[in-house]
Amino acid sequence: MMQEITIGKKSTFAIQYRHGQQDQKMGFVRLWLGDIYLGADDEVYFSYLLGDLQFIINNRERLMDFPFRDDLPETIMQKMSDLGIQHRSLSKHKISFGESFDDFLIVCFFTDGKVHFVWKLREKPFFTYPGYPQAAQMASLDYDYFESIVKRFNEELVLSMAKFKH
Repeated sequence: MMQEITIGKKSTFAIQYRHGQQDQKMGFVRLWLGDIYLGADDEVYFSYLLGDLQFIINNRERLMDFPFRDDLPETIMQKMSDLGIQHRSLSKHKISFGESFDDFLIVCFFTDGKVHFVWKLREKPFFTYPGYPQAAQMASLDYDYFESIVKRFNEELVLSMAKFKH
């Protein structure tokens, strides 16, 4: 079994991953926000997850105009579900990190210097998550910390790919 690597602090924000047996471009990933994980124990392409994390970083200004920022997590999830795709200006706040995260509805927005994630396990998930909270969750973290963890994840993936090629 490949070594599991955790970048960051699970209590704040962390990326926990391990490479797959066959392909260094794929592996298992969990995101940790406030000691609660997101993601199934299923293989994903690291580049997809990294691209979605970088989308958040690169769209900081676009993700600031979130009208429900002062609502409770459960209310945010309800409002986002009620609006569906008909409200295109809010759809940019719905984040998908790839197939192993499909069991979660994830919303992201920014305020000054902070990135906020609100998420909820879907009612009928494909995978099982024993003991996972049923209520909507929210984590807020410093933007600089979030960006530094994503950058370190990118750097470690590049290094591991270089080692694998040699």
